[in-house]
Amino acid sequence: MKKCFVVFGAALALCITVPFVALADKENPNPYLAIVMKGNDPTVNIDMTEDKSGEGWSFDASSHTLILDGLDAQNIQLFNAEYPVAVEIAGDSSLDMGIFFKTKGGVTVFGDGTLTIGGNPFGQVDIGDEVTIESGTIVSENRFYLNGGKLHIEGGSVFVDTSGNMPYALMGATYTYDDALTISDGVLTLCGDKEALSLSHNTGDPYDSYGIHEGVAFTGEDGEALHLKVEQRVWNDYTDYISTISDEDGTPAAYAELTASDDTTEPIIILDPSAEKPEQPEQPPVTDPDEEEPPVASDSDAEEPPVASDSDADDSIASDSNASSSGSSGGGASGSSLSAQMRADSLNAVYSADLIFGGEWRLDENGWWFVGNDGSYPKNVWAELTWNGQTGWYYFNAQGYMQTGWLQLGNSWYFLHDIADGMQGLMYTGWHEIDGKWYYFNEIPSGPVPLGMMFANSMTPDGYRVDRNGVWIP
Repeated sequence: MKKCFVVFGAALALCITVPFVALADKENPNPYLAIVMKGNDPTVNIDMTEDKSGEGWSFDASSHTLILDGLDAQNIQLFNAEYPVAVEIAGDSSLDMGIFFKTKGGVTVFGDGTLTIGGNPFGQVDIGDEVTIESGTIVSENRFYLNGGKLHIEGGSVFVDTSGNMPYALMGATYTYDDALTISDGVLTLCGDKEALSLSHNTGDPYDSYGIHEGVAFTGEDGEALHLKVEQRVWNDYTDYISTISDEDGTPAAYAELTASDDTTEPIIILDPSAEKPEQPEQPPVTDPDEEEPPVASDSDAEEPPVASDSDADDSIASDSNASSSGSSGGGASGSSLSAQMRADSLNAVYSADLIFGGEWRLDENGWWFVGNDGSYPKNVWAELTWNGQTGWYYFNAQGYMQTGWLQLGNSWYFLHDIADGMQGLMYTGWHEIDGKWYYFNEIPSGPVPLGMMFANSMTPDGYRVDRNGVWIP
């Protein structure tokens, strides 16, 4: 698993932000504009109350407009203005790093020239306010980052190509609104090293709010129609969503042209990792016992869960009873205590009401089963068993035998340890390599996703993608 990529990505994101934050006067609550020049040239600070000008730029205080005409600098920073601010691209200009929009009244960009951004890979166009592009051309080698702001394309051309530089051409957090990115005219072209776009949002309904407003068409490099794909991510105490662009099969697109359209493709909505049935290896057949109930287990030296000691359980055939009782666990040579917590099977199996009692493991020619001190035994249920201080979940089939390997319940898939090493039958959680492929099984014991359920066609809580069969995508 290349989990080092997460650490590297976080470090890179931090490095990207540092140049802007370090240069900005965060303690200054007044509106101001800073133009960070190249080399040893001093930074130009403008309080936005009077006209000013310099080489390649001028500022008109009456209209709060920054005019770029031949500017060659590192970056531009706009802060705290509660009134509308404009940036006019009057002539071709360039910025090594990007622009930092952190105003409060909105910013409009227009003009007939071209603004080129790039040269310093740690820069970005940071959008922390509502930014509207009406005309002009912007060509950027650094990503556009929606830092709680909105981007409206109403004309002109914006081309963002971070291939070989950053994984995403446009990314960020859109919070709860559904119009973080709108296009009514013009074109936005995104080309990322990994994917064109990645937006996270924490709305409760991705159908109503998925960051990109309706009326946007997505087109691939060869003219093919692409789709907005919205994937659910479940965390410890909340759920959020990631919007990306993909083909009709859900494969991420690294290149996409976004234009206004009344005829848009429907988004691919993945509300739950179990939305699509994964293709898994067939289960080995389970031999049905001759009797309706498991027979008495014979003594065995197998390397499976041992029989607990000091049992009061009846060694005759276990009864099909769901009555609960408690007692010491029993019967064998291990001297260990064992308790069991039973939970009824359902789509959210591990969250149902439980019955608690003691009991013992038994083995016969058909496999392992568990009998409670009251004579009952689990079937068609999950059972949480503790032995020698190790607690885990097991699943017992309709005949009461412990399952191993792949298990499908409804649309959900699970994997139960299938090696006779003293842990056989235990539910997998977290990342596991199975037959040379990595899978992620939910390890969060609360929320809408059952514990142990395999993630498929989605992003895992730690930020990795898995395909429709649950296999990690490197």
